[in-house]
Amino acid sequence: MKRILLVTLAFVLLSSLPADAAQTPEEILSSMTTQEKICQLLVPAHRKINGGTTDDVTVLNDEVAQLISTYPFAGIILYGENLTANDTGTLLIHQLQQANVSQDTRPQLFIMVDQEGGLVARLARSTAGISPMALAATGNPTHTQEIAQMMGTEIQALGINVNLAPLADVLTNPRLESLVVRTFGDSPDVVAAHAQAYLSGLRQAGVLNCLKHFPGMGSASENTDDTNQPVIVDKTRAQMDACELLPFKRSLEAGLVDMMMVTHTSYPSLETRTFQAADNQTYTLPASLSPAVVTGLLREELGFDGLVVADAILGTLITHHFSAVQVLQLALEAGVDILPYSLELNQPSSVEAFKTALETFGAQVSADTNLQTKLDAAVTRILTFKQKHGLLTPYTLTDVQAQTQAQTALQTVSTQEHHDIQWPVALEAITLVDHLDNALPLSPDEKVAVLHYYNSQTRSVNYGLAQLVTAGQLTQEQAAAVKVMNVHDENLLTTLEEVETVVILSSVYYESELSPDSPVPYSDEIKVVLPLLETLRARGAKIIIASCHLPYDLGLYYGEADALLAGYLANGMSTAIETADNQPKFGALVPAIIYKLYDQQADFCGRLPVAIPDVIDGLYQLDQTLLPTGWGLRLASASDPGEPSDDQQPPSDNPPVDNPGNNQPPSDEQPTDDQPSPDDPPSEQPPTDNDQFDDHSPSVPTNPPVTGVGSSSGGCGIFGGAWCWLLLAVALRRSQKR
Repeated sequence: MKRILLVTLAFVLLSSLPADAAQTPEEILSSMTTQEKICQLLVPAHRKINGGTTDDVTVLNDEVAQLISTYPFAGIILYGENLTANDTGTLLIHQLQQANVSQDTRPQLFIMVDQEGGLVARLARSTAGISPMALAATGNPTHTQEIAQMMGTEIQALGINVNLAPLADVLTNPRLESLVVRTFGDSPDVVAAHAQAYLSGLRQAGVLNCLKHFPGMGSASENTDDTNQPVIVDKTRAQMDACELLPFKRSLEAGLVDMMMVTHTSYPSLETRTFQAADNQTYTLPASLSPAVVTGLLREELGFDGLVVADAILGTLITHHFSAVQVLQLALEAGVDILPYSLELNQPSSVEAFKTALETFGAQVSADTNLQTKLDAAVTRILTFKQKHGLLTPYTLTDVQAQTQAQTALQTVSTQEHHDIQWPVALEAITLVDHLDNALPLSPDEKVAVLHYYNSQTRSVNYGLAQLVTAGQLTQEQAAAVKVMNVHDENLLTTLEEVETVVILSSVYYESELSPDSPVPYSDEIKVVLPLLETLRARGAKIIIASCHLPYDLGLYYGEADALLAGYLANGMSTAIETADNQPKFGALVPAIIYKLYDQQADFCGRLPVAIPDVIDGLYQLDQTLLPTGWGLRLASASDPGEPSDDQQPPSDNPPVDNPGNNQPPSDEQPTDDQPSPDDPPSEQPPTDNDQFDDHSPSVPTNPPVTGVGSSSGGCGIFGGAWCWLLLAVALRRSQKR
């Protein structure tokens, strides 16, 4: 009897131990083959790519399940085509985790996603319509933390455990259209404050974060989406310390970074090693393959002990110059831990290429003791990290439990409660840039037409009007009287004769659309709007222009309207907002613009997160600032910008908590990220949130950031002599344009 009791007691004690106590990272490592260790570094995707033949990637087929079962990958990255609905997305993640653990006691997968908010939001139905630039425009990092925590709560409900966000890039080049609304702006201090707030918000939601793109690529001189040329930031180390590196340093000092994503941009001041590119020119090694950047700067100098993630290691920019095996070797030698391998699990050709690279690189590692040491160190860091965050123990959720989790996701994501969190933040972000006497607010009885270029913005306008009705600022009849039209409507000019005020929603997605001599001279939208302005002025109509996306079109339209506003994100309103379905993608910024036009109860407090270069004869003058960072007007005193503040600090880790007739904004309710809406014509298709791993590659250096006045503290105030001179200069510029 005593023996039975002892055995029973021993069993109880063993059962009460932590699940990972039976197998340590070192023990797991010792049981792995070289090829298995290499797989533990890789994060493939399960999606359709250009020319892909798989019809449905919202479920896991047997072939892909077998691949995941065979190869112990570190994780899987998901995209919009995987996450078209929140319940099916939850079940897909369950299937992925089950396939991974089906044959042994493997650690759980990292389930990664780019849910930055705003332009890049992978969940097709989510509360992710506040762009980072709009958050910065509020001047309040607490809002950023609140929104990040909300988004983290939504993705965590599906079983996603890593969010590849936020960006800490300091945007000093207006031509980097791929980064614009995704960044917090051009002030290193503002970017640092909001990046820390965002990181903290994700942690509070129980989601691992990944700060990007180290060491900062906002000063690149060109977009790289359509080029294979190596990208260089040719700044001195002192310049980088004062600008690019500052937000990363502060986040690291605060201990808020779980993972750090390293860019493919090259930095000659940081790395001296070079490679010969496909054009036979010699270039500096990209940061993602640089020992000096990853090990020397990030690990040793800055003391980062989390996981280092490379940007997509087989993205176009890299594969143009390196083979897959070369990239694996160089990244490992540099000190990178997670290598997002652009392997599409459902593409036979991609899988075969992966198997060949794995076999070749495995043999290379086995013959090189230095690579063996590097590989063991990286895998140990990954396993130790997973142990720290509860992912070393095998996945145990049953099918029944997964079904329950799927229903919970439906009740958690994009709820009215979350909409109510996002809405007041959107209102605070809207920035009044220019204003003539009595132009705003609009009278409830004023005869108004709102013109858009993308037809799905009709939903956004109607939502804003509905909010005004709910708030008692408009009656149903007054809201219904507002004419909402496409700029290409054949009856446009006739209809506009009946109105007093015309509101034009400018939705420029590409910087090149602002330059008449660029490869794409002026977008179709601008070509229509510019002559329309002349017609409206001749009729004496009141004109209000709202920059809904890239704020740099403000330079084109400054002085051309009675009021000029900025909103920082043009897309994100699903048709589901008009139904009983409580799961739409809810983009609040265009509706917030409409609301603020009529708002009789609150003033504008948004401030420009970036300086706006002047536009002369349709061309950017990058050396001439029209409007500085921090600019924003109030109706109460429309000649004074908002009060700058130097005390923006992130909250603590525990605070109180479409073309003519048929245009659509980017993929708001489409099943995939990389396929245009059926209504989008090829010549005017706005960007989607599709890419290889992270969303965009960086570019080349430019001038240092414009040192504006900082951000607003939320109020508006009195300015010194420098601001008086600036106001005088801007007023002169405005009078010249008019």
